[in-house]
Amino acid sequence: MQRILIVDDDESMRGLLRARLSDSYEIIDYRQSRTSFRAGLEHKPEAIFLDLMMPKFSGFELCQSLRSVSYTSRIPIFVISGEAGITHKKHCEDLGATAYFEKPVDFIKLKGNGCRNSHQERGTQSACPCPHADHPENPRN
Repeated sequence: MQRILIVDDDESMRGLLRARLSDSYEIIDYRQSRTSFRAGLEHKPEAIFLDLMMPKFSGFELCQSLRSVSYTSRIPIFVISGEAGITHKKHCEDLGATAYFEKPVDFIKLKGNGCRNSHQERGTQSACPCPHADHPENPRN
């Protein structure tokens, strides 16, 4: 089972992401972005789901740090934020984020985008673990 790292200081959001994604992925979640940087190195996730507005070390800083290390530079980073607007989205793209999702999250779109981009950025051709039937890379199609 593929592993996903979730970084969000909001326990309810981490719980929601765990509940919606744990059927397809092994979930590792962290509340603090500083400790999650090490987790990105230790746990070797297939993707990282990241909040932007966190105390001490923001999601912007974590995204930039993860992109600056060769080992984590190819891991897809999906920003999930309550911050609407093109400014934050553009800044995340400039830092190397794979995609930007505004809260409330469309989980079907998130799962499909996460799976597709994970394979593209990693250069793998393996079957997609996404559970929804209409996803083009779903092995059941």
